[in-house]
Amino acid sequence: MKVKAAVCYELNKPLVVDELELDRGPKENEVLVHWEASGVCHSDWAAIHDYFGFPVPFLPGHEGGGIVEEVGPGVTREKVGDHVVSSMLGSCGQCRFCISGQPIMCQRDRPLPDANTPFRKGDQLIGRYGPHQIATFAEYCVVPETHVEPIRKDVPLEVAGLLGCCAYAGAGPVFNRAKVGHGSRVVVIGCGGLGLAGINAAKLCGALQIIAVDIAPQKLTWAKKFGATDVIDASTEDPIERVTELTGGLLADYAFEYVGLEKTMQQAIMSVGPGGMVVVMGVAKPGTTLSFDPLELLAHKVITGSAVGAGLPARDVPMLADMYMAGKFMLDDLVTHRLSLEEVNKAFDLMDSGDSIRSVVIF
Repeated sequence: MKVKAAVCYELNKPLVVDELELDRGPKENEVLVHWEASGVCHSDWAAIHDYFGFPVPFLPGHEGGGIVEEVGPGVTREKVGDHVVSSMLGSCGQCRFCISGQPIMCQRDRPLPDANTPFRKGDQLIGRYGPHQIATFAEYCVVPETHVEPIRKDVPLEVAGLLGCCAYAGAGPVFNRAKVGHGSRVVVIGCGGLGLAGINAAKLCGALQIIAVDIAPQKLTWAKKFGATDVIDASTEDPIERVTELTGGLLADYAFEYVGLEKTMQQAIMSVGPGGMVVVMGVAKPGTTLSFDPLELLAHKVITGSAVGAGLPARDVPMLADMYMAGKFMLDDLVTHRLSLEEVNKAFDLMDSGDSIRSVVIF
């Protein structure tokens, strides 16, 4: 099968839209998915810029919504015609993390980045997005059945794909890792797509005060739309001083960091009071270190991270789809640009300039 795809042939260079050969259908426990749309994530940018060490050439893209075209032997989770969302990490259902209710931490479903890839360009193998075996920057892809989640068919696929990363990775830590309580005070540092989904989730949890922090005025305007009660322009104000003022000296109960910089992680730690929780979601550049006064821990602060949505994708993704259809979870407003595959590099330019929340490639 001939498939059009955006390929990373060289790190730190624009992607190349090319025609590849998808040389096989699904094997045991695999499905063939026709991607209808793919979000363009900062993690794709990071992969292209060698944050993760993926060998080239490879196909980026891990945030897709599509339709199952074919199922391989043994597939029980999906059937032909199902609408599905990519599930980046997958799970085996058998390791100690899976059987203890933490499939997002699965340790047995991590093949080598180019293992079993069905993509070719002539005699050259084309890998997929790291060990995750997803390639949503291609029209079609063969993926393990555990790497997609079926959802209801009335959710438009161009926004459904955001549940594969952006929306789930932003909201999940609020719901699952922190379990934000009603009447609490929340700080969100970084108001891109993930941060805005986190703000939306904090509002749904009944947070009394949601303080959004960013250096881009446009993103702070978006934050108010998604539910922020207060905003701080970190380019002109000291975030810790302003959080202290806005909370009447109490500081926050929870802080979520979606940037991935040492400075913003430190700000998150300092913005919560005794007993507060800090959840770091930002993807830091390899080699980044974080230092803080250990006395912060004696104040019973919890400093933790979150892998994607920190929950159960098979439960959470359909739930978020239901919340979207009920008018509570704001997927439509996360999409600011709809682009063709040929415009995929424009999506990264929009990301760099801060002029987009999420660009979506429509096939």
